[in-house]
Amino acid sequence: MDRFFFRTCSFLLISTIVFAFFVEIEPAGAKIKYKQSVSTREQWVDSVFSQLTTRQKIGQLMMVAAFSRKDLQNVEEVESLIKNYGIGGVIFMRGGPVAQAKLTNRYQNLSKIPLMVGIDGEWGLSMRLDSIRGFSRQMLLGAFKNDSLIYEMGKEVARECKLLRVNVNFAPSVDINSNPLNPIINVRSFGENRDLVSQKGIAYMRGMQDHGLIACAKHFPGHGETEVDSHRALPFLGLSRQRLDSIELYPFRKLVNAGVQGIMVGHLSVPALEPNLDNPTSISRKVVTDLLKKEIGFKGLVFSDALNMKGISASRSPEKVCSDALRAGNDILLFPEDVPASIRKIEWEIFWGRIDEKEVDEKVRRVLGVKFDLGLTGYYPIDVNNNLVKDLNSTNAEGLRESMVASAMTVISNKDDILPLMRLDTLSIAVLNVGEDMENTFTNTMAQYCKIRQFDIQRNAGQVAFDSLGNVLKPYNLVIVGYHDTDARAEKNYGVDSVCAAFIGRLATEKKCILNYFGSPYGIGLFPNLDNFYSITVGYESSVQSEKCMAEVLFGGRKATGFLPVSINPEFKQGRGIQLDSVIRIRMGTPEEFGINRTSFADVEELVNKAISIQTIPGCQVLAMKDGVIFYYKAFGSKTYNGDDTVSTTDMYDIASVTKVSATLPVLMKLSDNKFLDVDRKIGDYLPELKNTNKFDITCREILVHQSGLSSGISMYPKYLRSVFKGKPLYSATISDDYPFKTEDGKYQNRSYYLDNALFGTEYSEKHQLQVASSIYVSKSIKDSILVDITGSRVSGRGEYHYSDLGFYYFQRIIENCYHKSLDRVVDSLFFRKLGMNSTMYNPTDKVSLANIVPTEVDYTFRNQLLRGFVHDPGAALMGGVAGHAGVFSNAIDLAKLMQLYLNKGVYGGDRYFSDSTFNLFNTPQFSNNRRALGFDKPEPDSKKESPVGKEALRLSFGHTGYTGTMVWADPTRKFVYIFLSNRVYPSSQGSKLSELNTRTDILTKFLHMIDDKSSTKHKD
Repeated sequence: MDRFFFRTCSFLLISTIVFAFFVEIEPAGAKIKYKQSVSTREQWVDSVFSQLTTRQKIGQLMMVAAFSRKDLQNVEEVESLIKNYGIGGVIFMRGGPVAQAKLTNRYQNLSKIPLMVGIDGEWGLSMRLDSIRGFSRQMLLGAFKNDSLIYEMGKEVARECKLLRVNVNFAPSVDINSNPLNPIINVRSFGENRDLVSQKGIAYMRGMQDHGLIACAKHFPGHGETEVDSHRALPFLGLSRQRLDSIELYPFRKLVNAGVQGIMVGHLSVPALEPNLDNPTSISRKVVTDLLKKEIGFKGLVFSDALNMKGISASRSPEKVCSDALRAGNDILLFPEDVPASIRKIEWEIFWGRIDEKEVDEKVRRVLGVKFDLGLTGYYPIDVNNNLVKDLNSTNAEGLRESMVASAMTVISNKDDILPLMRLDTLSIAVLNVGEDMENTFTNTMAQYCKIRQFDIQRNAGQVAFDSLGNVLKPYNLVIVGYHDTDARAEKNYGVDSVCAAFIGRLATEKKCILNYFGSPYGIGLFPNLDNFYSITVGYESSVQSEKCMAEVLFGGRKATGFLPVSINPEFKQGRGIQLDSVIRIRMGTPEEFGINRTSFADVEELVNKAISIQTIPGCQVLAMKDGVIFYYKAFGSKTYNGDDTVSTTDMYDIASVTKVSATLPVLMKLSDNKFLDVDRKIGDYLPELKNTNKFDITCREILVHQSGLSSGISMYPKYLRSVFKGKPLYSATISDDYPFKTEDGKYQNRSYYLDNALFGTEYSEKHQLQVASSIYVSKSIKDSILVDITGSRVSGRGEYHYSDLGFYYFQRIIENCYHKSLDRVVDSLFFRKLGMNSTMYNPTDKVSLANIVPTEVDYTFRNQLLRGFVHDPGAALMGGVAGHAGVFSNAIDLAKLMQLYLNKGVYGGDRYFSDSTFNLFNTPQFSNNRRALGFDKPEPDSKKESPVGKEALRLSFGHTGYTGTMVWADPTRKFVYIFLSNRVYPSSQGSKLSELNTRTDILTKFLHMIDDKSSTKHKD
């Protein structure tokens, strides 16, 4: 006994001395010298490996956590590990891109051997870093078929990682989320179908690895069936080996065969793979070496999952965790908690032969070889001072993200084919947002399609609040619910409040209701009465893109092609998705959809800003649309030159003569389609009162092409001003100091005018029913007087082109006689409301806030006031603001809908308004000496003459301009629409600087060049 004890003590003493000497002669900070100029992989690996101590070899197999958002202590700790233990890499956690770049430069400069830099970026760098726009969680990616988008995402993630010198991305997660109660994977999984998960995992992996970034599939052997978060405890998978082979292991085998370079082993208890329940998979040699490396044949780098997670660290010391993980076969020990103690432990294990030194050497050589392959031997610092954040946020990535989100939008029920929504004029729509503020993309996007009423409530508002809301919603015949305040975790009921869900479910039994759920699909299963909803859609996330795209799906602005990546219940199983293949309305998009670089817009904006800077216009709206997709829509400048009231894209402008093609012309086309109107018939055939006048036999065709011989206009208001001296004036107005007028000598003065008290009044009355401007009303009889004046005007130069407004007064009378109501009511019921042009109207002052109407002009020749919401044209004003040639107010997006109707030759929103043959007739030039079509302006075919739209516009294109500084143009060949709205007549209509500057046409030409540059062939008529 004494002899055995003595020998044992002697052995331990000698071993301790040897180990101490071992540590002392291999200082961690020993400088490594290797030939930087060595060109081959093998030579470089040999030259570095030959100089490594055991401690440094072990250090090369560790990647420690680095934070760019923590205090200096973490930085000092990492630096110490680099200097003293020669660690092989870092995994960056939370922080910012610039701070991380600086630390990367700092750490790489300090390290004798280049560091391998990793990040956990399943949906891109934004998973860990601020200031970077990321991609969607993987479950959304599992909802669409086009895996090339996922490849492009991998490519973009690789580009961003390379900018930050990140070499390894711990993605994709190829866990199959077969358990809805999974607390940690859930939306991080592509879905529950093994083939789907494999295909999408491969696409993501290839996108990254084809562009120089190591992908690391996780969490081997599969974390999807668990109900425990391995960050908190050790999950248990009591699955059979047969089940594991057919489901959990399936994607890993596929990715290994496809060439994945990294695999992360999770902390899981899986008795079918490792009978010893004390050995989680991450430290099991049966799993890491025998199964993954030998049976499956993986030859790349095996990374342990983070070794500080409770699933592995709760029952072991940090140093034992590391030594067990290395012994199991892991190549890289990720996130070790106590590096010094762990290295000493592993050294001791190697010394005693419990860890095979040859295996360690092989791992080190493998890691060094990968570093060489990554080009780390030629590392150069990151430039942190030259637009790093901007470069990380590429516009291409933004377009790709929206394409992915759009492709995922999933419709799982569609009773009576309610989607896409049709006949907007019959719908009274309430939008109920749960968990969102008043300003949200979902509502704002729907408001671009039709008139809606928005209501907001928090999910935990309580029964009383929901009951009260139910009463408020009773008048509406359609309720669109947007459920935004979601959670991915089953333990949080996916963010679904039971009282709120019960209210929404009850609402579906009382009226037509559409549920749009922006979160994990599992949450939908917690709503009652799912069969009663007219439609249920899945948006997968509460993001700007998802809310926008789903709203566009509802209104037919884009297709719905997504399908469920997981099962919700027996009815809504994985793979379910009702395809909506028709696009029936326009939508907002991105220039990247058409291969247009946003930098191209700089030329457009330079033209606009120049016009504003020299006070040609105070501000404007500019819109460009191709294939029904608005790729540019922006507001510039201010509503006036005061500069304190900026223009928004929702503001309304007086569109002047664009009214001709926006209000009168579509009704005339409808009348022509119905055989009521024949453009070759005489205007007198429709207006018998013209008998025995010089207007009777003028044809509608002649009026529409402006060669009727009618005068351009007549001065209507002077005759009413001259009567001022016949009696005491009823109306007097003086311009305020805010709006003084210039006299001919350039000086400012105020003026007063007086109007005939027989016709005009200062307030609405039975006698004075038509409003001309603020506090000016006129008798309805003036409309007949105006037509009498027009009829009495001269006709000259018939058959020659001479632009005239007068014929459109006649068209207005024809339309009103036909429909027995005023033109504004006719066009609103036939077109504006059905098209969803809810911001297009005559006389907007009693319908919308003045704040949303751009001031047009200070009228000092007639009405003596600032015109805001009252038509600029004096003749239209005397008609009560409703005329065939002027009077409509609108914004660019509404006019884009109308122009798309024309491009579609009479079809929009699923309805046909007139036949394509009728449109072709009206869009065809009628005479060889006149560029005009029937109502539409056209490009000038004679190269010797000036064209209103430049030389690039094709002959089939059409549109119109307006005196106030407006323009609409459409090109059927290019499928392109251009809108320009401004108030160039503010504060005075004197002068024509906008036309002289040619701003509208020059901008149109810029857009046409952008489109043609991306076209494969030259456009020809």
